[in-house]
Amino acid sequence: RAENYWLSGTRGDAGPAWIGHLNRGGEWFRVDGQPVGLDSFSVNDFGAAGDCAVSDPRARYWTPTDCDEAFPFICSL
Repeated sequence: RAENYWLSGTRGDAGPAWIGHLNRGGEWFRVDGQPVGLDSFSVNDFGAAGDCAVSDPRARYWTPTDCDEAFPFICSL
C-alpha cells in the first residue's frame, strides 16, 4: 500500500497509469518476475477482466485492466 500512497501524493488526480504488474495463470507478478502481494488490489475490482494493472491515485488501489488500454506509465518508484 505504501506504493499507492506515494503515487497518490505524487500524481494527484492525474488518473490511472500502468505500474508494470502482470497476471500470469491467476497470479500477479512485477515485470521483473517478482510476485506481487494482493493487498493493494481493490476488492471490488479484483475480479475485473485484464492481465495488466493500473494504479489510479484517486482510488488508491490497483485495478486489473485490459493490457491493450492506453495509459501513461510509471517507470520506477
